[in-house]
Amino acid sequence: MCRALRDKGVPFLFLSAGGNQHPLTPREFRAAPHLAMPFEPSQLKSVLQTLIGAPTVAPDGTTFGNAILDMLGPAERCVLAPSLERVALRTGERLEPPGQPTAYVYFPVEGLISMFTGATAGTRIEIATVGSDGMIGQGVLLGDLTAGEALVQAAGSAWRIASGTLQRLAELHPALRHHLLAHIGLALRQVMDAASYGGRATIVERLARWLVQAAHRLNSRRLAITHDSLAEILGVRRPSVTTALQALEGRHLIHSTRRAIVVLDPRGLAARR
Repeated sequence: MCRALRDKGVPFLFLSAGGNQHPLTPREFRAAPHLAMPFEPSQLKSVLQTLIGAPTVAPDGTTFGNAILDMLGPAERCVLAPSLERVALRTGERLEPPGQPTAYVYFPVEGLISMFTGATAGTRIEIATVGSDGMIGQGVLLGDLTAGEALVQAAGSAWRIASGTLQRLAELHPALRHHLLAHIGLALRQVMDAASYGGRATIVERLARWLVQAAHRLNSRRLAITHDSLAEILGVRRPSVTTALQALEGRHLIHSTRRAIVVLDPRGLAARR
C-alpha cells in the first residue's frame, strides 16, 4: 500500500506504538514521517501540515527562524520538531563546558555566538561566528562528542536538541543527516576562508570584516560589545583593537564607545574588508 501511495504522489505517515520509528519499517520508507503513540493533538497537526505542504511551524506556533531548520524538507522537519526546545541565550554564557561531552546541539534564532579555539588567553582566537544561519555542536554528527568553546556575544534565543537524540534521528533518517552534513561542509569552508583571509589581512581589515558580519547576522547596526571582547575574538591585544577602532571611526564608518559600536556606513565598512 505504501508503495502505491508513493508512486501516486499521495503523502502518508506511519503510526507506531514502538517509538518514532518501528524496527520493521522497510528501509525505503524510513525517511517517511513517523508518529509514536500516544501523541498530542499538536504533534498530529504538525505532521499533517508537513504532509500537505503547509509551512512547518515551531511548537510555539511561529516559524523556526533558523536557516538550517527552515530549509529542512517537510518530512525532516516533522521528525525533528518534537525534540526541539526553545532556550534563552545570555551574553557571556558558555553553552557547553570545553572538553566535556556535548550535551546539546543549538540552532540559534537571535543573538550571536563565537566559537573559539585555544586554551589560554594568549592562544585563544575566534574561528567562527554563528547566528541564525548556523548551528553549534555539529561535531556530534561527525563522531566528535567533545564540546568546543561556544561563547554568547549577543543575547538571543535558540532551539536546542539533546545530542544523543540528534545522532539517533540522523541515523534513522538519511535525508536529515544529508541536510545537516551539507551545512557542516559549508561551515568548514567558511572557517578555512576566514583563516586564509586572517593570515593576510591587517587588524583594521579583520575588525571591519567582523563588524560587517556581526551587524548582518544581528540585523542591527548597534553591536553591544566591549574592546576586550573584540580583542579576544581577533586574538590580539586590547590596545591594538582600540587603535583599529579609532582608524575606522576617523573615516566615519563607525561610532565606538566602551560597551557598544554603531555601524554608521555599512557599505564603506565592507569596503575595508
